[in-house]
Amino acid sequence: MRSTQRLSRRVLAAVLGALSVSAILVPGSAAPAAAEPTTPPPFCAGAKDLAVDVTQDVRDQPLLPARDGHMWARFNYTQHLRIWQVGDRQYCVRKDYEGTWESVAGLSPGLTGTIPDGLTGTFHGSEYWQWTGRLAPVAPTTGHLGEVDADCTDIDVCADDSYLIVTKYYFSQGTQHCVTVRANIEVDGGEHGHLSLTYNRGRKVSGTGDITS
Repeated sequence: MRSTQRLSRRVLAAVLGALSVSAILVPGSAAPAAAEPTTPPPFCAGAKDLAVDVTQDVRDQPLLPARDGHMWARFNYTQHLRIWQVGDRQYCVRKDYEGTWESVAGLSPGLTGTIPDGLTGTFHGSEYWQWTGRLAPVAPTTGHLGEVDADCTDIDVCADDSYLIVTKYYFSQGTQHCVTVRANIEVDGGEHGHLSLTYNRGRKVSGTGDITS
């Protein structure tokens, strides 16, 4: 039986990362543009104590919602998580994503047109988080965590939420606080368009492009 996981917008922003927020806020534009490269924020500059270095394969998860929050594609990807301790209960968290997507019929992600079932493309992205909390791993801290089939039917309705690895496996619930985010993502749809999204601290969001039929 499907387990329905309802997440608040705040949790979505923290767990899915800036990518979700950026996608919802990005202004619609048909012209593709390159996203600003993601560089380590200042608090990560001195990160030397690598506490977690793991990868995980994820299937059927709507990583990037459309501008209005609807599910426009299913994403299959590998996520690479690294966590460095930079102070007392202070951590630099980095996630890198790379994979493919397949569209779900409906409005396009930038809301400038429509998109049919079955369009495919590639994507990659990176996120940096400044995390305050207690690192309490309940999963291996190195190596490959295997594959999870999220089997999502909507943005926050999934059969398996084990892809939420930061909060599910590494930080004690109730002690965590994400205070700074920097992220970028590039989504390529070939002849159907391109999305470029960037999210910097101070909640500054920039984005261009769309993917349409």
